[in-house]
Amino acid sequence: MDASFDQFGGYGWGEQSGGGGGGQDFNIPTPFQRSHITDKIPIPAIVEDLLTMSNDEEKYVIGGYSFNTVKIMGRIVNAFTDSNQCTTYEICDGMADDQRVAKRFTVIRYGGTDLVS
Repeated sequence: MDASFDQFGGYGWGEQSGGGGGGQDFNIPTPFQRSHITDKIPIPAIVEDLLTMSNDEEKYVIGGYSFNTVKIMGRIVNAFTDSNQCTTYEICDGMADDQRVAKRFTVIRYGGTDLVS
C-alpha cells in the first residue's frame, strides 16, 4: 500500500472505507452548503408550479433545495405601470391554447422614483 494516498485515512484511494477517502462523501453537500448553494442560481419555473405556492412562501422549493430567484417560463399577457414606477406583469403558460382564459401569475417590478424639478 502506498501511504502517500492516505491523506484522509482511507487506506490508499479509499477502497476499504467505501470509496470516499476516509468515509467522507464529497458529493453530498452539508446542510449549510445545501441551504446557501442555490441562493444565486436562477432556476426555470412554469406558471402552473408557481401558482401552487402559498402567498407567504418567499422561496421556490424543489425537494431539499430552495431558490431565491426563478426565471418564469411563460408569456406576458398584460403589463401596466402605475404612477410610482411600479410595473405589474400578468404571465400565463406559454403553451396555453387560449391565453385569454389561462391561469395567470402576477409579477410586480418595483422601480425607482424620478425627481422632477
